Amino acid sequence: MTQHPHPPQDPAHPTFRSPGQGAVIRFTVQGSVLTNTMVAPTVTINGHRVHVPTGGTAPIPAPPGRHHIQVVSQWLRQYGKADLTVDLQPGQQVDVFYAAPLHQFAPRGAIGFTPQKKAGLWMLIGIVVGVVLVIALLFGVLPALLG
Repeated sequence: MTQHPHPPQDPAHPTFRSPGQGAVIRFTVQGSVLTNTMVAPTVTINGHRVHVPTGGTAPIPAPPGRHHIQVVSQWLRQYGKADLTVDLQPGQQVDVFYAAPLHQFAPRGAIGFTPQKKAGLWMLIGIVVGVVLVIALLFGVLPALLG
């Protein structure tokens, strides 16, 4: 029986089996415990799901060539969708940054080769102001009507 120096690749997942293939995508999930959900985003590269942390950077080995990255966050529903195409050269490391929006009512996340800004700030401010106004009306107008 002949022994192979490396285990044969799984044809169903040829892209992400061997870290010695020469290129790395350094995928960073931006944010902190206060601005991210406790669930890591779902990341697929060329249709194959890869594990990334809730926050921080994960090195993802990949062969040279073109790769399509899709990311989505989920908390009760999917939100923060973003995608990016990356061209890798042999031996290259590419930094990719993903920022989920501040709330799940913003449809798009932000992804790119430099740190990204989180979307949805103005809508979040509007929601907070709206809630404060409703509470103020309830406690200001309702007692006046009943009193």
